[in-house]
Amino acid sequence: GCRVWGSDRGSWLRGRLFLVGPRCGRRHAPGASRTPRPTRRWWGGASGPAATVIGLSDVVNLSQDCGTMSGSRPTRRRLPHDIPSWIPDGEIYFLTICARERGESVLMEPAGRLVESAVFYHQIQRWHLHLIVVMPDHLHLLASFPATPGLRTTVSAWKSFTAKESGFRWQTDFFEHRLRAEESFDEKAHYVRMNPVRAGLCEAWPDWPHRWPQ
Repeated sequence: GCRVWGSDRGSWLRGRLFLVGPRCGRRHAPGASRTPRPTRRWWGGASGPAATVIGLSDVVNLSQDCGTMSGSRPTRRRLPHDIPSWIPDGEIYFLTICARERGESVLMEPAGRLVESAVFYHQIQRWHLHLIVVMPDHLHLLASFPATPGLRTTVSAWKSFTAKESGFRWQTDFFEHRLRAEESFDEKAHYVRMNPVRAGLCEAWPDWPHRWPQ
C-alpha cells in the first residue's frame, strides 16, 4: 500500500491518513518528478516505497478506483431455500434453526411450546415432521415439505409464529440440507437425538424431554 498525503508536504490531507490497496499503484501530482524515490522503513521494520505527494483530485480518483473510502459495507445475502422443481415431494431435509442470542438457554422455557407447534404443523400438513430436538439455543428438525407453499415459506411462517408466541427472536436465516440417496435417515436421526448427550445435558438421549417423537 501507499501513504496518501496532501498537496502540502508538511500537513495531512484534512488531518487523515488513507491506506490504499496494492492494486491502486502509485499516483503522482501533475508536474511531480517520476524519479524513483529511496525506500523507507515502515511499521514493524518492513521496507516499502516512500510516501507519494498527490493532490485532492487524485485522492478522489484513488477512492473511486479502489473503493476503500466509499464507506460501503458488505450486504448479507439470504441463503436460497426454494426447493428446485426437479426435487420430488417427500424428500427429507435436515434443518437447524438458531436463536438470536447464542450461548444462552433462551429456548428452554418455551421448548414444550416449540415442540407442540411443530407437531401441530405436522397435523395440519404444513410439513411432515419426522423428528425435532430442541436445544438451549437452537433446534434440529428432520422434515419433508410439499412443493407449495414450499420449505422457505413454511419455515419462515413457523419461525414468525413461535417468536411472537414465546417472546424471543430467531436468527434471520436457517440451515437446511437435503438427505441424499446415500445418506441414512437412521444415522442422521441418531445424530440429532445425540445432541443433548454430546452437549452434556443428559446421559442418554431418551432422558432428554424436549423432542418428538418420544
